[in-house]
Formats: sequence, C-alpha cells, structure tokens
Amino acid sequence: MNSFNHYAYGAVCDWVFGAVGGLDTDHEKIAYKRIIMRPIFATDVITWAKTRYESVYGLVSIHWEKKNGNVQINITVPPNATAELVIYEAKAELGSGSYSFVYSNGLLNRD
Repeated sequence: MNSFNHYAYGAVCDWVFGAVGGLDTDHEKIAYKRIIMRPIFATDVITWAKTRYESVYGLVSIHWEKKNGNVQINITVPPNATAELVIYEAKAELGSGSYSFVYSNGLLNRD
C-alpha cells in the first residue's frame, strides 16, 4: 500500500517528519516561509534521520546523526525563507543557506 490517505498512515508520516526528523512550518507564516526545525533524538533506538521537503521556496532539509556521543546536524534553508533550529534548550535563527552544527553537552556549535 502506498497511499497516505488513511489517517493511520498519515499520522505516522507526520510523526516522522515533525518529531523524529524535526521538520515543521511556522503556522503563523505562509507555507514554509518560516521553518521550525525541532528534531528529537533522545532515544537510543533511532540514531539518525534525514527529512526533506520541496517547498515553494526550494528544498528544505535536516539530517542529523549521532556520532561519538555528539549529534551532527546538517540543514538547508531555501532562498527567501528563514528557520529556527531548536535543540532542547539551544536555539539558532537561520537565514537561507546550508549549515552544519554539532550538538554536545547541551551546546549547539557551528561545525
């Protein structure tokens, strides 16, 4: 089955995109004009996620992977859009472009 028309399949897809992958839109802005990236990687079962979406502004993507006790995060924000990266208590405001971060011990550092 390849249809997300049934609620059960759509709910799983929404959870993967929004919680595991961390990709969501700011509901006060049009489409993906402002992107909220809030991945959850607290579990040891899931060690990486890669979420992509082709918005009207261009490609939006977030890829995170646990390595050596740290989390490597790569982000793409399309032209004419902004993003807020939220990792627990750490936050970063981003303009369009590609970014790499390392999250370690509660700190978010650009790689």
